[in-house]
Amino acid sequence: MKWDTIIELYADDAKMILPNGKKLPLRETIQANIVNNREKIKSVKIDVKEISSEITGPNSVIVTTNQLQTNNWSGNIYTFDYFDFFLLERTARSWKIKSYFISSNFPVIYAETIDKKYQRDNPPAIDKLGWTIKHGWAILYYEIERSKEAGITPEEAGIIMGKRFVQSWDKSKGFDGLTNGFLWNLTSLSTYIEVLERNEITLNVKFLSPVVYKFWNVTPEELFNFSQNIWMEIADYMGANCSQTSDGTYWIVTFNKK
Repeated sequence: MKWDTIIELYADDAKMILPNGKKLPLRETIQANIVNNREKIKSVKIDVKEISSEITGPNSVIVTTNQLQTNNWSGNIYTFDYFDFFLLERTARSWKIKSYFISSNFPVIYAETIDKKYQRDNPPAIDKLGWTIKHGWAILYYEIERSKEAGITPEEAGIIMGKRFVQSWDKSKGFDGLTNGFLWNLTSLSTYIEVLERNEITLNVKFLSPVVYKFWNVTPEELFNFSQNIWMEIADYMGANCSQTSDGTYWIVTFNKK
């Protein structure tokens, strides 16, 4: 790969801006990614769907691109839908990429033979996550319903499920493994998360509780107790205590290292 040629496309102080707002030095980030994955990358195919530019000053322009990128990494195929922004600045007689904002999504691809009237826009990733969170809780509502039909209380079902879930947790990682794992899982369970306290022995997290719709044979209290018992089992396995409270809108979960 002609890295020397590629690196000349970027300004010395160019930045890559990730969807979470984190800024990285563009030259070093791209170079490290290529070097570290050189053996894995078998091929990269880019299908440009749209590209446009807007002049923002005598020496600056914003370029917007929308493309499908298909990567062959060690024989595994991954396809992503990218919507990116590039800020270009002219220095001397050449244009350099000053800032690169990357936004990715999972694709929805229509065959060319399908009429446009049947095609729908690919929803933003944030919308997909919101729907996924609702679907995830719906599965738990169904689990509670089925348990009640079998004569198992929501509290008992939570303990059973918690004991099953602990099999996927690494006990050797201790309290840090518990808290990091809980926060990671929580990002796919709630649309609002607020960490109130975090230190070597305590994690206190407030998050928006799920909505239990009336067509489910489940009460908010049953869901609360079911969920609490799951996390209590996991916490105990990882060497911690767990408690949970609710103010009617938010749940607050606290882990304390034993």
